[in-house]
Amino acid sequence: MHGSLRLSLIAIAVAGSPLAALATPPSATAYTPTDALDLLMAGNVRFSSNMCEHRNADTTRVHDTAIGQSPFAIVLACADSRLPVERVFDRGVGDVFTIRVAGNTSGPFQAGSIEYAVEHLGSPLLVVLGHSSCGAVKAAAGGGEAHGNIGAMLAPIFPAVFEARTGSPDASGDALIDLAVRANVMRSISDLIASSPIIAEATESGSIRVVGAVYNLESGRVEWLGQHPNEESILVRAREARETPVATTTAPEPTVLNSRPQPTTTAARTTAPTTSKPAAKPQAHAKVDEHH
Repeated sequence: MHGSLRLSLIAIAVAGSPLAALATPPSATAYTPTDALDLLMAGNVRFSSNMCEHRNADTTRVHDTAIGQSPFAIVLACADSRLPVERVFDRGVGDVFTIRVAGNTSGPFQAGSIEYAVEHLGSPLLVVLGHSSCGAVKAAAGGGEAHGNIGAMLAPIFPAVFEARTGSPDASGDALIDLAVRANVMRSISDLIASSPIIAEATESGSIRVVGAVYNLESGRVEWLGQHPNEESILVRAREARETPVATTTAPEPTVLNSRPQPTTTAARTTAPTTSKPAAKPQAHAKVDEHH
């Protein structure tokens, strides 16, 4: 464990939220978004060059972080078993707050987890990490029948596949998948900023930076895609959505009906006699009892 990079954790009580009890204050080393990105970049260079230092990966680190966590980066990654996030960045226990889901898509649970790390852990960097030959992207591009909950899982990826096909009509096979993987990373970034006021405000203030990346399954190297090319316009739309009052519709007052039925009249039928006697006089109209 190297002193210049080691996170010094201290325990204090943080008020204001029940979730805050799980967090610790920022470490003695106050990382900026650039610092955090540099640490991940350097770690991946070591990993892909087979020169890992296995930082913060021993039981001393386990004991040090038992009182709380202060990760310097958040990573939303695919759940693929060939993408062990801490290992590919040569980091250890308590360094990276990782959320994993097939296809590295955004959603309420992913956004909520990220919001926690942003608000309560003070992490300055968010990386959306896809990878080459992503099975979820391939399934979305293939368009076959998806059973169980897999269809719902693939739904957020379809727009990225459509975007890749529209932008490069001649692309097919692996080339199309590579384009769709990148489009899917950027779409997840866009969705997270647009759907989460917490992430949007932190991004706008500069307290967090959101970048995309793609891990190569063959080389072990991470290709850094940078921030969303339309980040500024996404932030503008997100801010406008926050500031626009929600229209409310006033329901009409219910009509109060009189529980007492109104008097009605019914005409009695006249029955023709079956004997030679004169027909009986018709009965008078019967009045319904109002109090029945």
